[in-house]
Formats: sequence, C-alpha cells, structure tokens
Amino acid sequence: MIVCTLVATAITVLIVVIHFYSLRKLRALMPAQEDHNHFLRSVFILICLVGVHLLEVLIFTGSLFLTDSHGGGLFFKPVLSNGFLDYFYTSLISYSTLGLSESVPIGAMKILIGIESLIGFIMITWSASFFYSIVENDSCCESKSTSLFE
Repeated sequence: MIVCTLVATAITVLIVVIHFYSLRKLRALMPAQEDHNHFLRSVFILICLVGVHLLEVLIFTGSLFLTDSHGGGLFFKPVLSNGFLDYFYTSLISYSTLGLSESVPIGAMKILIGIESLIGFIMITWSASFFYSIVENDSCCESKSTSLFE
C-alpha cells in the first residue's frame, strides 16, 4: 500500500507539472490572432491537448506496469496478460473516468487507479478551460458574424 501511495503522489506531481508547462508553452506558441484562421488555431490546440493527455496516460501506464510487476502481477483480476495494450487500455479508461475495464484492481492498486481517475478528470477539465479561454479570446476579437461558416 505504501508503494502505491508513493507512486500515486509522485505521478500526481509529475502530471501536474507536465500539464502546467505544456499549457504555458502552448499559449506561448499561439500565432497572432489576425494572422491565422480561427478554425485552424482551434484544431491545432485540440491536437496538442490530445497529445499532452496521451503523454500523461502513458506515464500512468508505466506506473501501473511497474507497480504491478513489483507486486508479482497480483494487483489485477483477471491478470493483465497482453502486456502494454492491457495496461494502456486500463490507464486510458481510468484517466478518462469511463471505468469500463475487464480487469479490476485489487488491494493497494485501487489507490493508484482512483488517483489516476481523479487526476485525469482534473487535467481534462483544466484543458477544457484552457481551450475555452483561447476560443473566447479569439471570438471576442473577431467581427460579430451571424453565419457559422464565414
């Protein structure tokens, strides 16, 4: 239990730092509003945000794998047998708070999976707020148009 708690704490700090600096760098990389199309800016932001979230899921995937390996593969029932894909799927489902996994965490692994769900929810919300702030700044600076496709 102590190992899972320490891993969860370390991963939480790492994920928050990565997310903060990624959003900061993304805002700095944004081209000037008058130079680029609003739609292309939005797509660029979304692609970058998906990449940041996938990186965070991969970090959690590694922590699940290492923690489960350290415990002799006894932290999931049924045992995750397909290696990376099973851990990645479990991590992705937990991070997105969907929770539809064939395997169930056992014992102390519940702490790590629970923290991943909480952190994933917070990071997704943070990204949504960031995206909204960028889009809102773009829309307030553009001319008021009644057509969606102009």
